[in-house]
Amino acid sequence: MPVVLSTGRESLALAACVDTGASFCIFRREHGEALGLSIERGHRQRVRTPTGVFETFGHSVSLSVLDLDWECVVYFAAELHLARAVLGRSGFLDRVRLALIDYDRSLYLSAYNGRG
Repeated sequence: MPVVLSTGRESLALAACVDTGASFCIFRREHGEALGLSIERGHRQRVRTPTGVFETFGHSVSLSVLDLDWECVVYFAAELHLARAVLGRSGFLDRVRLALIDYDRSLYLSAYNGRG
C-alpha cells in the first residue's frame, strides 16, 4: 500500500504492508533517518514477532495513505535493515474502515469516524 510519512520538514513515500497482527505501525530505521529523526530520542518499545524480539522507538509523524491523512505515533527499528514497513492496529487500523475482496482483488479504505 502506498504510504507517505512526514514530519513537517521532510516527507518520504514508501510501500507498506497491512498487518492485522501487528500492534503498531513499524518502519525501518532508515525511513526515520530520512525524515531527520533522532531515532533513539523516541519512545522505546520492544516488539515481539514469531521470529524474535527487536527494539523500536516511537515518533509522532503525519501518516498519509491514499487520500487519508492523520497524525500518529509510528515506530522505527533501532537497528539498520531490521524491520519491513507494516501498518498495524495502533496508528492505522484503529483509524480506518478496511475491506478486502479477494475474488475481485479489491481493497476499500475510508476514514473511521467512530460511528456504526
